[in-house]
Amino acid sequence: MKTIYRIIFLICFLPFILFSQNYGTVIPTNEWVSFWGDSIRIDGCRINIGTIIKAYDPEGVLCGEFKVNSPGKFGLMPVYKDDVLTVNDEGAKEGDIIRFTINDSIATVIGPGTSVWNSNGSVIKVNLKIGIENIIGSTFAYKAFNIKPNKFSIKWEKKIGVCTFLLDVAKDSLFNNLLMGYDKKDIGSVNSYIVEDVLPGTSYYYRVRGINILGLGLVSNTIKVTTIFPIYKTNEWISFWGDSIQIYGRLVDVGSLIRAYDPQGILCGEFEVNSPGKFGLMPVYKDDPFTTIDEGASIGDTIRLTINDTLAVNTGLNQPIWTSNGAVIKINLLIGFVFNGKGVLSLNIKLMKFDTVRLVNKASKPITIKNIGTDTLVITNWISNSPDFHVNPLSPVTKLGPMESYIDSIWFKPILVGLRKGIVGILTNVGGDSIVVEGYGKGAGVLKFDPPMVFDFGPVRLNGTKLVTAKIRNDGNEVLKITEFFINNPAEFYAVAPPFGTVINPGGVVNIDVTAAPRQLGIRKGVLFVRHLDGLDSLVLIAKSYGEPKLKLSASRIDFGSVKQTVPKDTIIKIKNEGDDTLVVRMFTSSTLFTVMNPTMIRKILPNVEITEPIKFTPVNLGTVVGKLYLENNHMNLPRIDSVELVANVVTRIAIGTEIPKNYSITQNYPNPFNPSTTIRFGLPNESYVRLEIYNSLGQLVQTLVNEVMSAHYYEVKWESGKNPTGLYFYKIIATDINNPNNKLIQTKKMMLVK
Repeated sequence: MKTIYRIIFLICFLPFILFSQNYGTVIPTNEWVSFWGDSIRIDGCRINIGTIIKAYDPEGVLCGEFKVNSPGKFGLMPVYKDDVLTVNDEGAKEGDIIRFTINDSIATVIGPGTSVWNSNGSVIKVNLKIGIENIIGSTFAYKAFNIKPNKFSIKWEKKIGVCTFLLDVAKDSLFNNLLMGYDKKDIGSVNSYIVEDVLPGTSYYYRVRGINILGLGLVSNTIKVTTIFPIYKTNEWISFWGDSIQIYGRLVDVGSLIRAYDPQGILCGEFEVNSPGKFGLMPVYKDDPFTTIDEGASIGDTIRLTINDTLAVNTGLNQPIWTSNGAVIKINLLIGFVFNGKGVLSLNIKLMKFDTVRLVNKASKPITIKNIGTDTLVITNWISNSPDFHVNPLSPVTKLGPMESYIDSIWFKPILVGLRKGIVGILTNVGGDSIVVEGYGKGAGVLKFDPPMVFDFGPVRLNGTKLVTAKIRNDGNEVLKITEFFINNPAEFYAVAPPFGTVINPGGVVNIDVTAAPRQLGIRKGVLFVRHLDGLDSLVLIAKSYGEPKLKLSASRIDFGSVKQTVPKDTIIKIKNEGDDTLVVRMFTSSTLFTVMNPTMIRKILPNVEITEPIKFTPVNLGTVVGKLYLENNHMNLPRIDSVELVANVVTRIAIGTEIPKNYSITQNYPNPFNPSTTIRFGLPNESYVRLEIYNSLGQLVQTLVNEVMSAHYYEVKWESGKNPTGLYFYKIIATDINNPNNKLIQTKKMMLVK
């Protein structure tokens, strides 16, 4: 009958239906089955929050929808049944197989229940998946890029079916010395990452592996990356710029890094490209002769340039030579261009002899390279068969036109005592040539720190001190004479320096007591410098300072005094942090009659800051009410809970008649003796401040019944004895005229409680 009715209805009202029925919207009915699942996956990975799960009946009618609010889980999701009393098809019928989609892609049901709509109110567990779930193979890691003194970027191939990647970063290729926080660091499904908080001029190794529901994948290849030293800015520089910077015929992208190095390999300039194919102005700094650090170039130096850490060729008309302070030089750079001309290489010398050089020092001599051919000559690399001689830590690439020349330098840094010999070769696009080099190495003191490179003090209390002993060892074959000793952060690190002129024999050791005294929270750093006749060495000092929050409360007991029944009363408590780190406090009470504002709120109180928090008492029953205010906090960096006693006396005061007394008065309580309550009557001729108190036979205050300003009238106050024991009690009134303090009543009376 329903089918016939629908046909008639469609014929009559088809235009209305076309515009009113929405098959993309779930139409709730009075009958449904609830589906849920706790393992919803795409390519073996849990679905994310925000994913949409939809349910369709066999006719394709949307009858259920759920937005995921927990990774990998959904439900309960109502899947509605068709309402037989309506014309619309709202959903499923009993026995229908429900089809599910994940973000509009068809999903496979993997149990444990079936997706059959069976009966109203049923709850069925179904897990869903999309894609293929495979065991992950090894991932290929690529060369690091954007290498900086304190961070570098890494990248690896993107693999389908990887839910997350685990990253290891270490200082050794065996990954025994892992960096803190980089031991199987979960970095999600991305295939790139920026490693931060690393040291300059230090080698690191990294590897990754994927993981999904089937387990860990294989470890990737290991990639080594060495961070660079920072650029030391000086007061003299020249500026390079260019408007045609290309890599294999394509303009370099925005974000590419152009770097400049002096002949000794010192980074002295850096520029991040902000317009495709262009860079500059890029300052390239000159060495400051008044410091011990080599900050950069000297006048006449040929500057080597890289694009994204790959050596580039200068294609401009100007040479990248450091000329004079303030000069602006246009150079264009190229990577990947190939020349096929007939350039001819010519060197001005074939034998280069150096004077005696100490083992820890180095010396250089110039060499002139000229193209005497008829076409372009490209110098692609320099090589040396001896570790004592080199041209540059970078592999210089230079283009010379016909009859053009440039001057480079060969460096001698002996590693052993005695006569040192070698051959330095130059490679070009048309062949190569070589130079015989020799020099004499002289012994030297070699300073080594123990520990090497970095001294970590570990945790040190803020404004406290921690003393450690570092060792200076002479690993050379000559005496080591110390001439200067200093720290660049003397406010937070200091040491007992060895006497001026201290001599350390080969193999000898000198101890230095170094103290960390941090003045700010967090990671504190300094550098210990030791200058000696053979050079300058340094040791990085690191300490992690921590503070201690200290909780101070304005009261350990809060008495709300007398509170009229059904009339709430507010008071405050002051919380102060007398420490030097953030105090974290959460407040709650033991009774619903005492309440604090936002009991779930975490309050963070900075050092030497005091906050005021309101506390509210809502009276219900007569008598004394006792509760606790709890303060969960991190006092002295230890988890603990402090408490404040809360007391209130709920009373009912009855003003008797309309008559105004002529004098102050207080009558004997009635009944007396009494159990458990008694009534006290008093009269006030004028508006007065009244305090009515109960004391026991020892003179101890038991309860304050009244403590407020009251208008002129007769009053009755009822005292509920509560748990107080049988015995003699006293009630005392102090009533003072607020307009005439000399007009007052102070009187005490006895009463007997018998239980």
